[in-house]
Amino acid sequence: SRPSGNAPATLLLLACLAFQVRVSGEPVAGNLRSCVAGQLCVISNIPGTGLGNGDQLVLLQECGTGDPIAGMPGTFGETLPASSDGTFFQWAGAIRPDGGEYRMCWCSVASDCTSIARFTLDIGSLTVTGPISNIEEVCVTGRRCVIDSIQGVYLQDGDSVMVLDTCVSGTEIAGFPNDAKTTAGALQGTEHSWGEAKITALGGDFALCWCAKGATCLEAKDHRKQLGTIRVVGPAGDFMKACNSFEACTWSGLTGTGLKDGDRIMLLKECGEGLAVPGFPHADIAVASGGGGTYTFGNTDNVITAGGAEYAMCYCQSDAEHVCAGPANFLTRAGTLIVSGAASDHDYSCVRGLKCKLPDFRGVGLLDGDKIKVLLECGTGTAPSGWPNGGVAVASDGGISYDTWGNSALNVQYGNYRICWCQKGWSCPDSSVAGFKMDAGALRVVGISSGQTRSCHVQAPCKIEDLQGNNLRNGDLMKIMTECGAGGAEIAGFPNAAISQPATASGKTYSWGTLDSVQAKVGSYKMCWCPSGSTDGCETSEHFASEAGTLTIRGPTTLGHNATCVAEQRPSCIVGPFLQGVGLTYGSDRIVLVRSNETCGVHAVDPVVGGGLPGKQVGSNKMVTWSPEDLPYGGSWKLCYCASYDSGMDADAEECSSAQDFSATAGILSVEGAFPGQNIKCTRNQVCTFDLKGYGLNFNTHQIAVRDDSTSCGANSAADTATRRRRDFTGNPYAPAALTAERYLTFTVNPVQTLGVFALCFCVPAPAAGACSGDNLKTYHQEVGLLNIRGATADQTFSCGRGGQCVLQVEGL
Repeated sequence: SRPSGNAPATLLLLACLAFQVRVSGEPVAGNLRSCVAGQLCVISNIPGTGLGNGDQLVLLQECGTGDPIAGMPGTFGETLPASSDGTFFQWAGAIRPDGGEYRMCWCSVASDCTSIARFTLDIGSLTVTGPISNIEEVCVTGRRCVIDSIQGVYLQDGDSVMVLDTCVSGTEIAGFPNDAKTTAGALQGTEHSWGEAKITALGGDFALCWCAKGATCLEAKDHRKQLGTIRVVGPAGDFMKACNSFEACTWSGLTGTGLKDGDRIMLLKECGEGLAVPGFPHADIAVASGGGGTYTFGNTDNVITAGGAEYAMCYCQSDAEHVCAGPANFLTRAGTLIVSGAASDHDYSCVRGLKCKLPDFRGVGLLDGDKIKVLLECGTGTAPSGWPNGGVAVASDGGISYDTWGNSALNVQYGNYRICWCQKGWSCPDSSVAGFKMDAGALRVVGISSGQTRSCHVQAPCKIEDLQGNNLRNGDLMKIMTECGAGGAEIAGFPNAAISQPATASGKTYSWGTLDSVQAKVGSYKMCWCPSGSTDGCETSEHFASEAGTLTIRGPTTLGHNATCVAEQRPSCIVGPFLQGVGLTYGSDRIVLVRSNETCGVHAVDPVVGGGLPGKQVGSNKMVTWSPEDLPYGGSWKLCYCASYDSGMDADAEECSSAQDFSATAGILSVEGAFPGQNIKCTRNQVCTFDLKGYGLNFNTHQIAVRDDSTSCGANSAADTATRRRRDFTGNPYAPAALTAERYLTFTVNPVQTLGVFALCFCVPAPAAGACSGDNLKTYHQEVGLLNIRGATADQTFSCGRGGQCVLQVEGL
């Protein structure tokens, strides 16, 4: 068939349907926006017509031309495609341009926005808060470091700078204080430092990374904007050198950044700390030459005599304002110097009369066959007499043990000797002294005098003073045992497994603590001594082999005497005899009472019961007496004993004068009787039943009597006349009706006609003293409280008018 005559028109229509052409508008110009370098940047609420999703912005110095702005995300700094109908723009990550003002250049989605040339429309300016990244700072390790002359836009005190290997994803550089983040800002954010703190970073070039005040600036990842670079002048830090003691020691090849002739290295245990190490020439300081990589010890022969060990090589660069004179100036570790030889700081003690050996000998490059000799001064003089094998011992176990003298007791003079070392291969015949030239430390011959006697109070802190001996010193230890040495056992009840704290007062005073008390049984024990620096250590009973004498723990046997009395016991409460104990002094020792739920020597003495301080004397008959007034009511108390003791915890220097002096719990005193101050309330003309509280109450023997003010408790007066209204108290005195589960007594009083307040008198017979009187108050000594008969007064007359309000005023008690 032939084609239709309107076919071209149809094709044109189809083409128009397939391709829709967008006619775009444009944003309004003159927009002002701001963002912060190192943070996400969002541009929103852009006004205009014909805007659409997919439009883009780019920051430029001039729209449509020039180079991309450094630090902007994207291929050439463009935003992600716009959203919110073309009014919202953001970049793919944090922006990191220099602080300044930039043009916001727009490109429509309808255009090809793949190059800067397409972003020709200037819609306003974006001000970026931040620094200009042109800083090239130099700091010297071991000194204060200040980053100054920072330029930028809207910088503030409180901005943060961090030293990293690289900004955004880097790690902080070790050796800068505060985890490499500055601690002090000044001059409106143009200067940063770490205050007075000095840096110890190794030499190198690092990034200075910035974070704005107000943002989260805690970690390395928060510091995204590079401010510039910092060069640290200093060693690389990985240098190693080995030398032999008594040989020349120099080195070369030390590397770093900015090193120069005249730099210095000091040999120390730890950089920046302690004292100079003995044994290095030129005051321990080596001086650089050869461009800062070669070191010698000044104008010396460079021979070192330091002990065998690893030493820190600590760096310092001096100038007109900075000296390198002592350990405090040498803060940065450039490397490690390993010196072969015996360590120079040994400190051994051997006890005269016991075997002596030197284990755990320390050093570098030690060998079997090395030797030591005991001298007064290494390399010179004569050997002291009396040492086994002429004072010479040969190393074994790889050079760390010297057991040559270990088979015989040491019988040489007390004193301080030097351990003089000779390396295998050196010339050092046993009979000579010159070859034993290396001083490896001290060897003390010591001893504690035997037969000494000391004492401590039971259940109190223990300190013994003025111990005598030879070469005693602080740090020696004492252990209390059944026997000294391997056959003895520690005494239970002493703090710290019976081992004292380190000795003080030049080794003459030993304490088991000022707060911990001795709970051991009273008795006599051995004082067993171990010197500080003992070649065997001071860990097991075997090491405490030297007997100093006897320590007596004096006082009564703990809880060895319990007694019972009654309240206001007549004629008195007598407790004893106190026979069980050690070191008791009858006629001067004293006892006080402390409540049974409290602790002797810690809590206050009961001021009401027992007579208070200074307590009751333990008489020559070994008995203690309390008067009736001393025991006014029932209860339970600890018998706290003082055996001629003055506690160091009180303010005085008198024996048995304060609560702390009465530390020993000799027993428990139980006092049977009612508690004081009880107030019983009953109603007139009704049966009254109440519980009387007390301690050790007895249903079969204890009774009460009621009295008025016409007589007194314990008076020799008839019970039936104890009140003027005798017909109201026909049952007086009263026996208990029941015993409660709490061991209190229940009493019942028949209805009482009269109103009033009456006293309650309690009868608690003394042990083996018989029963309470049934017709007399003389056995009812203890006044324990009041009986209140309450109610309205009888025979009151009231009158009221008819038809009105009536108020009755009732009188009564």
